[in-house]
Amino acid sequence: MANITEVEYEKIFSPKTLALLKNKSGESLRQMLGSKDLRTVLSQSQTVLNEIVAAEDGYRDELEMVAAQMVTDAYPIVDYANIKIDAKIVGLNDLDIPNPPPQDDPALPDFGEDDPEKMKAKRRIINGITQGASIRGAFGFMLFKEYIDDINPELVQKYNEILKLAFGIYDDENAIAMMLAALAQGAKMQGGESEMEYDEENQQFVIKAKAICFPMLVHEIVKGLYEIVGTEGFGSDKEKNQAIVGAVDKLSNEPRDLQYGKFIYDAISKIYNDSHIDDPRVRELFFAELYKSPDDEFFPFIENAINDELKPLQKKWAADTMKDIAKDLTKDDTGLEDLDEISMKKIIGTAALAAGLAGSPNVAKAQDKSPTTQQDTAKTATATYTHPNENTARNQATVKARAALAIKIGKPEGEISASVTDSKMYQLKDGKYECTVTVKLN
Repeated sequence: MANITEVEYEKIFSPKTLALLKNKSGESLRQMLGSKDLRTVLSQSQTVLNEIVAAEDGYRDELEMVAAQMVTDAYPIVDYANIKIDAKIVGLNDLDIPNPPPQDDPALPDFGEDDPEKMKAKRRIINGITQGASIRGAFGFMLFKEYIDDINPELVQKYNEILKLAFGIYDDENAIAMMLAALAQGAKMQGGESEMEYDEENQQFVIKAKAICFPMLVHEIVKGLYEIVGTEGFGSDKEKNQAIVGAVDKLSNEPRDLQYGKFIYDAISKIYNDSHIDDPRVRELFFAELYKSPDDEFFPFIENAINDELKPLQKKWAADTMKDIAKDLTKDDTGLEDLDEISMKKIIGTAALAAGLAGSPNVAKAQDKSPTTQQDTAKTATATYTHPNENTARNQATVKARAALAIKIGKPEGEISASVTDSKMYQLKDGKYECTVTVKLN
């Protein structure tokens, strides 16, 4: 085998399922963009984005922390699995989105009894789900509506508008054709980027996300989270995994992944939503378990879920799996031992290395940062917070410091602009992180 060709959704799904996905995409187009033509959408997107960037100026540090905290609150698996979030709002020129190198090397692994076509199809579906989860998650900014309103009461409406415009075009066939043509010419069209790294020293995944505005940053963080969950779809052979990633994980595949992936995600997420299990950590762990299922179970389950035609045995498997996950989580929360293999903490410890995608780990270490300039103590405030999760400790310490500064100068917190000038992180003997943050009035 000299080359692994790409796999399209037309080759993955039956005509019935593909027709349903296309119908859903058409409905989404009407809901997201209405009757707007492509030129209007592109022009309006740029206008709204410029307004958002201007409104966020001076608040980027705060919005970065809010984005990380929002995802942590909406997806408790982040705290449970001790996933670190490194999130930044940057300028468009600060994004470093590489164009994947051409596949020139014909030396590919011997797949043996594994079917590379099925491996590619599974990876493509998982990528679609990852994109779909990130679209749905991006609209979660309403969780922090009051905070955002304090910055600018028009931002929530603008955030909603930019997301509809930015993601609505992926339901427009003309827009997709235009984007694919632009990508073929080497254009870079994203408003953000994310990657997950595995810190072997701390046995911890790190989500590194950058975006040009707050809602896009949330989108990228959620995408990073589901990329971590997606590692459960790999086998144990690193060379095979890397060959499949090289064939499937391409920028040219993203438009269709964004178009169809949200509906595949909706179909699987609905199974959790209808389960009456009230622990949201089960949701991501159920996706992980589904990804690990053998091909003869995985593909029929996905297709039937999309069509809302799960068989009784498939429904039973899903219900039993989620109950088992919830049971294990309860054991873990109460400190009981003898957990089953579905524990996300065990997934975190093995998935990236087994996948062979961790590369050279970017080891995240707690650091002490000393202030380099003399602070005006009348315009500064310091707070400390301790938590098992390093990212949460830092976020909450910063929130407390900003609140303390607002009280100190006698103004509502929403009326002040402050930036972090000093952050000290210590890991205590019990494994928890203690973070002390100092903020200064801008």
